[in-house]
Amino acid sequence: MNTNVKRNTSRLFAAVLAVMMVFVFTACGAKYADSPYVGTWTSDKVTMYGITISYDMEMDIKDTGKFSFKAGEDDGNGSWEIKDDKFYYEDSGTSIEGTIKNDKLHVTFTSGGSSFTSTMTKK
Repeated sequence: MNTNVKRNTSRLFAAVLAVMMVFVFTACGAKYADSPYVGTWTSDKVTMYGITISYDMEMDIKDTGKFSFKAGEDDGNGSWEIKDDKFYYEDSGTSIEGTIKNDKLHVTFTSGGSSFTSTMTKK
């Protein structure tokens, strides 16, 4: 095979591979790029059984469908989705559901038959 043909074939293959990689990485990117839920949310109070207490919490919600949280001494992470126009997470009997009203994220955490609510502010 001619050297120029080999070189042109290699260049064409490299260009096609580069275009394919762009599509692959784009598909793996932001699942919720335009979601108002995306961002870092903080709260310093929770309400449980009608009693409000001081309790520091932070949720970092990513546009990829992942999130992490820190609540007091506990932390964790998971995958979230939008379900019925709400932020939603569920795993092993624990759920988090939230809605945005007046620029605040109102969340309900439920686990083991107990639940608490919190109003979070975006950083």
